[in-house]
Amino acid sequence: MRALLTVVATLTALLIPTAASAGPVAVTCDTTLVVNTVLQQDLTCPGPGLRLAPGVTLNLKGHTLTGTPGNVGIEVDAAGANTIVNGTLAGWGLGVDTYNYPEDLAGERTLKVDRVVFRDMRVGIDTSGESTTGRYPKTTTITRSTFTGNEIGITQAWFGCNLTVSRTTFADNVVGVWVDEACATITDSDFLRNTAGLRVYSGNATVERSRFVDNTIGMRTNDIGGIDATEIKITGGEVGISLFDNAGVTLRSSVVTGADIGVFLQRGAPATLDANTFRANGVAIVQLDEPNGGVVITNNTLRLNGEGIVLQPAPSPEYNQVGGNDVRRSTGWGIYAPGALDLGGNVARNNGSEPQCVGVVCSPS
Repeated sequence: MRALLTVVATLTALLIPTAASAGPVAVTCDTTLVVNTVLQQDLTCPGPGLRLAPGVTLNLKGHTLTGTPGNVGIEVDAAGANTIVNGTLAGWGLGVDTYNYPEDLAGERTLKVDRVVFRDMRVGIDTSGESTTGRYPKTTTITRSTFTGNEIGITQAWFGCNLTVSRTTFADNVVGVWVDEACATITDSDFLRNTAGLRVYSGNATVERSRFVDNTIGMRTNDIGGIDATEIKITGGEVGISLFDNAGVTLRSSVVTGADIGVFLQRGAPATLDANTFRANGVAIVQLDEPNGGVVITNNTLRLNGEGIVLQPAPSPEYNQVGGNDVRRSTGWGIYAPGALDLGGNVARNNGSEPQCVGVVCSPS
């Protein structure tokens, strides 16, 4: 009898479903998810979307979470680790943001976003932490995602350096990534037809192996800080890189092709341009205002541009330093750099304006 009771008890335990084995639960709007969840169908919310408790992963499973401009699609708790994967957020005022900022918040705070489309929103993701203070930002990694038709794809602000983006596409946004008094790292990503692909204000961004195609402005900086860009490709658009004030750029081993202006230096902005190729641009490199120093242009190859290197007269030679550049077949100037510090090794030939170089000595080959 005891053996029979044991068997019956065992069978009963196996037949009673547990929480882990229960079937899918329908997700409703304005709900806090406390366990890992898979969205089973498209969901449209007239008000708030979903909230994720610490540790929760949301798999959108190819579905779309649609909302209205005055609401947030997914809020993730500032504490713990969260993941959002495989689906679309559309129509929200803000696609993803954080919430819940207790004074004693500690421990791991991460957010991973993978294979998610953000479209037709004011802001796709705000990675800044608490609004107006920047407290408790989550270390955010965004991979293989797409931001399209938004006013701003990603906002990173309030002094944080917690954003990494890779293998992600920003297309047809007003601004793809906005870094405001903060910093970010972007690799292996595409910026297509945005008004501004990357905008940095009083912050810093590192960009590697990424493409900027037919943006009105590929990258823009102003105030202080700057962009460190390596092995990028800029194609088309009005301005490849636009620089203001003390916010400059370091551009290395990159290619700029077919832009109206390749690199545009304004209001004394600094720049280090080394080992790049500029081809078939209206103007490859131009300085609009009197330099304040920090401009170093070396070892670049320029071909078939309207103008090659055109700099304003330098009040002191070290403000503009030029050397090792090879400029050929520009319609206008090869190198125009009055008062610059000549680092030697410049080559210019078959450019439309004579002399081939001003301010530095150039050999024909």
